[in-house]
Amino acid sequence: MMKMNTISTLKLELRAICEEIQETMGVENVVIVERNGYPLVSAGVWLSRDEIFEVSASAAAINASIHQYNCDMRYALFEGESYKVSLFNIPEINEFFLIMTMSSKVNLGAAIIKATKRLGEIRDRLKEILLTATAPLIEYTKDELREIEKGFQVKYTSKSKNFDIYKSDLYLDESTIHALNKIVSNLKVSLGPVLKNIALTTLGGFVIISSSNESYGSVLMSAVFDTAKKLLGTLRGVEMEQLMLVYPSDYFIMQSINNIVLQLRVTKEIKLGLLRFIINATKKSVKEVLKRAILQPSASVKVLSANVNALLRDLL
Repeated sequence: MMKMNTISTLKLELRAICEEIQETMGVENVVIVERNGYPLVSAGVWLSRDEIFEVSASAAAINASIHQYNCDMRYALFEGESYKVSLFNIPEINEFFLIMTMSSKVNLGAAIIKATKRLGEIRDRLKEILLTATAPLIEYTKDELREIEKGFQVKYTSKSKNFDIYKSDLYLDESTIHALNKIVSNLKVSLGPVLKNIALTTLGGFVIISSSNESYGSVLMSAVFDTAKKLLGTLRGVEMEQLMLVYPSDYFIMQSINNIVLQLRVTKEIKLGLLRFIINATKKSVKEVLKRAILQPSASVKVLSANVNALLRDLL
């Protein structure tokens, strides 16, 4: 009995911390989630019953894939024009993470600073919970799910309209690849020593041009990008503009440009405003080149050239 009271008390304290973070203007929801996708505590008002578990489950899949890629991430940010979702690692705790959903009105810097400052308190309370219980902590019955809905302040309204993501074939000939390679070369010059890695891939992670021989990371992060894109689309019908992972000393950024994804890893020596300007200029150039490519409705990507592998080796 004492064990349950202790965990219940700690969960109330965790919810109070989430509520304080959620008070930041533009922050809609703050949730502590177990790594298996179950929400532990939440602050904010959800727009439908399904959103609680959709966000938690999708975020858990994203979190697991990011940890496969690199476990040093401090937080991830998925940005659409009018909606954002962030995911925070909790120091010294692998069994849980924190997610925050935000509207376009959010003061993003203030929200991230406030959440980051409270992670230590969240960590301490989760450590206490884990002293008396082993994750996963929760398996829900139907009655318990109804109680969760009450505690999470669910509005019984319909979800946002369905959001469909369309893909098409992208045919790249030698001249197009040469043009893309020239853009990448110019980007390398613009970024100079702050650039750690750069790649152009398809939406599925197939590497078109890369400064690294690593392909596993591109495929893995493309899956993260796709899941985050569907998450924002499902929740608010918003097209994702950028995925950013923040590490202690650098940023990893992904942006889609039609059927191509730009992946960048840069040190924190560069200012984000300047980086955004450079990326926008690069995207414009890539779009101009892609006008020459032939787009046909399908779900795969093909490169038209018998010697394309040799060509890419020559270019790089």
